[in-house]
Amino acid sequence: GKALDKWGKRDSASVHLREAGKLDTNRVDLHFWLYKYYYDKGHYKIAIDELLMAARHQDDADSRIKMFKSAAGLLESEGMVEKACEVYTYLQSIVPGDPDIARAMVKCSGDNPLDRMAALKTAYEADTTNLAIGSSYAKVAEEAGSYDVALDLYLKFAHRDLDNIEGWVKVQGTAKRLGKSDVVFQSLKEMARLEPGNPERTAALADEYFAQNRLSEGSKVLLPKLRAHPNNVHLLYLAGVYYSRRSASSKTDLKRALSYLCRAIRTNDLSWRPQALHLYNTLLPPMTNEEINKGRFFEKQKRIHWCDIPERKKERAVIIIEK
Repeated sequence: GKALDKWGKRDSASVHLREAGKLDTNRVDLHFWLYKYYYDKGHYKIAIDELLMAARHQDDADSRIKMFKSAAGLLESEGMVEKACEVYTYLQSIVPGDPDIARAMVKCSGDNPLDRMAALKTAYEADTTNLAIGSSYAKVAEEAGSYDVALDLYLKFAHRDLDNIEGWVKVQGTAKRLGKSDVVFQSLKEMARLEPGNPERTAALADEYFAQNRLSEGSKVLLPKLRAHPNNVHLLYLAGVYYSRRSASSKTDLKRALSYLCRAIRTNDLSWRPQALHLYNTLLPPMTNEEINKGRFFEKQKRIHWCDIPERKKERAVIIIEK
């Protein structure tokens, strides 16, 4: 067989070497030759069997791993995924830190979210520079309810690229689920920094401050942005929230709150108008029909503010606005 191969008569050589392979299954060089022969002929399934036979009897560890990797890749390409996964599973047991094998095992994890998360975790730990694998791991962890794992990963990615706003969006969403207000504030600040021309980023930051009852800090970011964007409904609503919370001992602040809320309502923006109207009505309840009739026929009612909107239109004729 070797002589025929040397003379370029590969087909004739294969007949003899195939018989030799049956007589001695441990010969690595023999089965590797048959693998290359069948591969060149396009008989890939037979070629893979020969390559696996050669790999099993290869004494050199690096060569054995390389052969098994090649065989697994060929099995995948031939659609024999289950068998390929068996080879990858074996490989991972002998070289658990190999990133190529770990990535391949992700494809073998199936639809079970816990199996997939475990495979992605191994793949990411084998190569922490692979952001695609890391992002997939974080996403699957989040979907599985492992928010702490997801948040740790999202924070790592965000700190690697401080100017990637999408990274901070993911941090903020996951941190909010976990109630980690310090991380929420950090992410909202970063988003406001990255998009200074977007008033909604500042509004979201101020909103979080107010939700945590940190009025002074919230006002410091809110009011300058409101001066720059005087018609933004979200900022107007939050200004109403801010002054309404300060209004306990100040009629001036209450008037300011009502004025900002009225402006928010009159934008007719459905995203924040209902909240602004609800707060306005809470601070200055609408007059009842009885009060309106009384004011129409007897004495007008005093009010510190009136908003020209359809919901409060009947009141205008029967109230006096205090100076």
